[in-house]
Amino acid sequence: MVYPGAKILILGSMPGERSLQLKQYYGHSMNQFWHVLQEIFGASEPRNYQSKKALLRDHGIAVWDVVKNCHRSGSSDLSIRKAKANDISGFLTKHPSIRHILLNGRTAEKYFVRFFGRRVSLPYAYVPSTSPAHAGLSFKIKLRLWKKAFAKAGIRHA
Repeated sequence: MVYPGAKILILGSMPGERSLQLKQYYGHSMNQFWHVLQEIFGASEPRNYQSKKALLRDHGIAVWDVVKNCHRSGSSDLSIRKAKANDISGFLTKHPSIRHILLNGRTAEKYFVRFFGRRVSLPYAYVPSTSPAHAGLSFKIKLRLWKKAFAKAGIRHA
């Protein structure tokens, strides 16, 4: 999902089953992605998917996934097999306003580096996964690290 003028691209690994069912990025109710963005930008809680997309648009954020398709049982990134990449290079060529990439989780980082590490000249950085499966860090720590990554990317936050 991208809007004109987007400055930052957030890449996940591959949508989970719930997100695919809903046809919504970060659709699982326990995923902290939307709450992280709400806190970063001092926005009110998005009421529905339209308001979530408006939050992205209003703050110059594009969202996509590194993996186009794969074999996977369930939603776990650990079970991804035979991953095929999305055309990130082509996406960036088509959207030249994007200046920085954030990789939502270690799996997104792993596949991004594997598929594109040397072919993408933009700066990129890992941020802790917002997935409910990544419970090793508290929300407070995740939020602090996401804010730091946004600041480093030149994106102002509340």
